[in-house]
Amino acid sequence: MRAAERLRLAAVGGRGDALRIGFTAVGATVAALLLLVTGVVLSIRGNGTTAYRVQLLNESGLRVGVVAALLLLILPVLVFTGLSSRLGSPARDRRLAALRLAGATPADVRWVVALETGLASTVGSLVGGAVFLLVRALLDGPARAWPTDVWPHPDLSVLVLASVALVVLTTLLSLVTLRAATRPEELRVAA
Repeated sequence: MRAAERLRLAAVGGRGDALRIGFTAVGATVAALLLLVTGVVLSIRGNGTTAYRVQLLNESGLRVGVVAALLLLILPVLVFTGLSSRLGSPARDRRLAALRLAGATPADVRWVVALETGLASTVGSLVGGAVFLLVRALLDGPARAWPTDVWPHPDLSVLVLASVALVVLTTLLSLVTLRAATRPEELRVAA
């Protein structure tokens, strides 16, 4: 099966597939947004000289707690994204079985599911970056409700790369879990 066919099969499906893809994209959006906000908080310099309306950001000793809280907020998002991959799984299993009956190899089926997850995560990460830039532009002003004068430090671009790695990780994780689920010895029906 060619890559274009795999991509087309990953993009089509029923209502459950659309919900699963949408929830995965929403989870990736929130995770990317939280990572970018964490990068901004880590990039704030100064010891009480800044004047933000959010008082936790004005004191350098409290910013560590804000960063820890933001990173802990990513955990439920990751759980949500993982659980959303099981949404509509009976219908997806039937669709994947139909692909196998139509002549797709187990590797083709794994790639279809991995592309489905990877595309949803990629779209979610890009939307998260766009939302970050939009909110940043909306909050920019003299009141300084949020540190719009600070961009994530170039050394902290690792956090942005982590959101991209999240996409790759979810894709690889779906490949590995499906590989275990499609082993021939597990697919045999006991007599």
